[in-house]
Amino acid sequence: MARICPALQQLLNTKEVSTLENLSSTPRRKPIKWTVNVGVDRRLVTITATIERMNRRVGAGLPLSTMAKRDGKHKSGMPVAAVATTAKAPKPTKAPKAKPVKAPKPAKVKATKTKRGVKVVSTTATAKDVADAVNKAAGRTVAYAVGAVTSKPQVNLVVVLDVSGSMDGPRREAAAVQLTQMLDKVKTEFSDDSTMSVITFEYSSYTHIQYTGKIQNYIYPQCYGGCTALNDAVAFGVKVASTSTLPSLVYVFTDGEENASTQTVSTVKDFVTKALASGNITLVGIGPKPKALIALGVPAGNTLNWTGNAAELTSKVAPAVTRGVVATATALKEGKKKLDHFFLDIDAVSLQDAAKKCVDVTTTMERRNTVQGGLAVREYIEKHCKLYTYVDGAYFYKLVTKEKVLKDRRIVIAHRDDTTGKLYSGPAARTLLGLPVDADVEVEPGSLGKWTVFVQSASPTRKTVRDAEFLWDKTATGNVKATFEYKVKKA
Repeated sequence: MARICPALQQLLNTKEVSTLENLSSTPRRKPIKWTVNVGVDRRLVTITATIERMNRRVGAGLPLSTMAKRDGKHKSGMPVAAVATTAKAPKPTKAPKAKPVKAPKPAKVKATKTKRGVKVVSTTATAKDVADAVNKAAGRTVAYAVGAVTSKPQVNLVVVLDVSGSMDGPRREAAAVQLTQMLDKVKTEFSDDSTMSVITFEYSSYTHIQYTGKIQNYIYPQCYGGCTALNDAVAFGVKVASTSTLPSLVYVFTDGEENASTQTVSTVKDFVTKALASGNITLVGIGPKPKALIALGVPAGNTLNWTGNAAELTSKVAPAVTRGVVATATALKEGKKKLDHFFLDIDAVSLQDAAKKCVDVTTTMERRNTVQGGLAVREYIEKHCKLYTYVDGAYFYKLVTKEKVLKDRRIVIAHRDDTTGKLYSGPAARTLLGLPVDADVEVEPGSLGKWTVFVQSASPTRKTVRDAEFLWDKTATGNVKATFEYKVKKA
């Protein structure tokens, strides 16, 4: 058994470092793969190293992100690409001859004026061509959009941040990472024409707009002290959102309770309720007392309990906010203007909910543990599960690290408190866990409460992990498209 040093064990416990290998049985000098969170954006980097080397490096306080993969080409500790080599001078290349560019053929557009309006007939026209033809036929000016059409909706994001003294230190550092992750997701889900305002608050008189413009990365401000004027901050954030013609997402973040506002709870609630009645504002609140936020007019489904624990921002808040941003973008695409269920209370999803809404697949699934790691799934099934013939899509692996789950892959869910071992599947399984049914999604196992997720695999070359739990679908027919093309070796 390989000994894990305390420093490395702490990183494993906080998910800063993870591995699919069973460390208790892995030799200390066997190279294995590790996944490391690095940088402010918490990107994942895969490195290859022995347990012994990881112990030495972590114990010495050296960064893991600079470690080279142990591929045997270089042993200096530097990435192979960084090793100096003498490069040959490139041969001079001849400049390619410029080909004459043919002028595009004029688009064929036929527009005629009728009693009901203008009729346009065309098979090659662009939006501009059509608009020009309509202008000419109708004798009036018609507005049209120039450029590529985007399917991403626009949003007006209003971020309201608590910068009171209690937010300083580890809380602010963790909140800065979570804020960056949220803004990255917003930029991905919404169009470039979206807008953003950042408001900070402590004392009532120190509630100000710090930034207004396009959505971009924003560093969580310094927290110098002061109280928490939460009532005034919520009212001010909603007021700023009300001035925009775009659907607005107001994101209120605090670690404390109200103790410094000039406005009462009832006054703020009346104002917020009237503003939300316009149907154009999604108001979200994160803090230690969801009931206090609800009393200010924040919809119950848009509140999240955060106790101020910095680690919870990574394990609980960040995944929940990411799901909420995706849900908001989806709602706006469907023509809705606001969302009253931004957050999913994963702890409230019960076994009764799964039994009522999902498909019980307990009798069609065989639940087993792998007895040998490092084998391709096809090889493992043929060697250790001789009662079955390998079929694409019959193997379901247990989700243990953050990864992207494809939309066309089935999932099976199980509750850790269920002593009967029930297994549930179907589209409702994704819905119960707040996952989209028709889109790929990154899933963090730590954000799923007490629910365990098994993901369908269509790859016969996927490597098994020793002592890892998996499911085998006894009814699978192989009608699953593989993620990557592969060739079966001839015997």
